[in-house]
Amino acid sequence: MQLLLARLPALPAACLAAWCAAFSGALLAQVPPQSTPPKEKGPTYIDAERIEGVMDIEISASGRAELRQDETAIFGDRIKLNQEFGRIDADGGVRLQQGVDRFTGSRLRFDSAGETGVLESPTFSIRGTKPARGTAERIDFLGKGHYIIRNGSFTTCEPGKDDWSIEAASLELDYNEEAATVRNGKLRFLDNTIAVLPWMTFPLEKGRKTGFLAPGYTQSTRSGLELSTPYYWNISPEQDATLTPRYLSKRGIQMQSEYRYLDPKYSGTASLEYLSDDKRAGRNRYGMSLYHQQTFSPNLFGRLDLNRVTVERGYDPRDFVLVGAGGATAAHITALAREMGIETIILPKLASGLCAFGQIISDVKYNYMATAPLRLDNAVAYKRIDTLFKQVEKQGV
Repeated sequence: MQLLLARLPALPAACLAAWCAAFSGALLAQVPPQSTPPKEKGPTYIDAERIEGVMDIEISASGRAELRQDETAIFGDRIKLNQEFGRIDADGGVRLQQGVDRFTGSRLRFDSAGETGVLESPTFSIRGTKPARGTAERIDFLGKGHYIIRNGSFTTCEPGKDDWSIEAASLELDYNEEAATVRNGKLRFLDNTIAVLPWMTFPLEKGRKTGFLAPGYTQSTRSGLELSTPYYWNISPEQDATLTPRYLSKRGIQMQSEYRYLDPKYSGTASLEYLSDDKRAGRNRYGMSLYHQQTFSPNLFGRLDLNRVTVERGYDPRDFVLVGAGGATAAHITALAREMGIETIILPKLASGLCAFGQIISDVKYNYMATAPLRLDNAVAYKRIDTLFKQVEKQGV
């Protein structure tokens, strides 16, 4: 059984007379321009095994009930529509479709006029530029494309590949502003919580958003514990910047920055890093770079690549492990490690025999050399060098 609920208001007599007068040229007054009224809702269709109620007031449908209006479709065992206030109640295997978005749950309370309401025990699939899905204790509908997930989870991974997800007491998804807000949440990766999120925002679509990025954590023998908290600044569609304070337990506090810009004719990246009073190097350290490329004409292209950095020359023995080998190694290895600042020592059980063992398994090598004092500013010298190489090579063969 199908019921079409559509209202066709009667045309008042005064309006009809005015239209006739305007048509005959007698109506001289002009109606002032008005703002565009909001788009009216289309007709509502209800289909079910049983439909009852009072037309234009309240309709109840049961048994595989279905309600459709514009891009919204509601399915359930029972659906009640209050036409006077536009309220919809649905129970029993409820499914709500809004365009390509899908929501299923146990009970729905929905206001068709403002597209607001509540769905209990839902699962959802939102098909935006980045498809998202999840489950929740409840979803609040705050208007078209605007939701709040209560005590639920959210991920953009494909079904069956839940690599990461966000679980939160409150997760607001605003597809109109293309932004999400997490409150009292946590970030999970492969079933492990990797970050606690008291409050966080992130973009829902491909648009960029100013704010803190995911913090970083690493551990190394060279710099110790490393913690970073990047901050992203979306300056404009053509330029952005990232500022990253970085704590290194064995070195100090470093500031990293990167600036990017883009134009139809040119683009580039500038970066600067500064570490004040490096504990290991005993001085200030910095690094800077600028990369710029530009098209001046179809046949003229330019590129600029500048780099400047302070570096540590050679290897720092404190970054290595000292391994003992030889008959007297046990007598000297601890003093040597202390002198070089090495923290870890490996002393094999048979260290005293490793020298002899190494000599036994080593390949036999023959070294051939030739010496010739020459000036390298003429062609004769290079011919002489080539002759010497051939002589040495012949000795080795």
